[in-house]
Amino acid sequence: MHARMAAAADSAGAPLERLMLTLDAHLAFIEQYPEGYRELLSGAMSHPEVRAIMDGERNALLEMVLSGLPPEAPNSPTVTLAVKGWQSFVEGAELAWLADGGIDRAHLTELCSRMLYGAIIAAIEVDKKT
Repeated sequence: MHARMAAAADSAGAPLERLMLTLDAHLAFIEQYPEGYRELLSGAMSHPEVRAIMDGERNALLEMVLSGLPPEAPNSPTVTLAVKGWQSFVEGAELAWLADGGIDRAHLTELCSRMLYGAIIAAIEVDKKT
């Protein structure tokens, strides 16, 4: 999974394009191995080794997103928290998508990328108030 995401993340293009490619590669993987992905997420709660792998994947995605933000976006704890919250949204949306379907992979990719945009904008607005 990490190799496909890393290849997409390292591709040429704007940060949003790289994010969309990375999300699509990730969704293609879980679409191919839905039971394994469900077990991976549930195992992360009870097995320290699995949790360490998942934490590594989450941190790699967090760093990719934060490093792709435009220079005018603040590097703040609020923005970091928003991105971490978005990651939880993505995992929940993926599990719901695997269970229920309803939309195709391209729509889920777009939904997740737009949710990230909204989370970052909200975090920037909160930071402006402090």
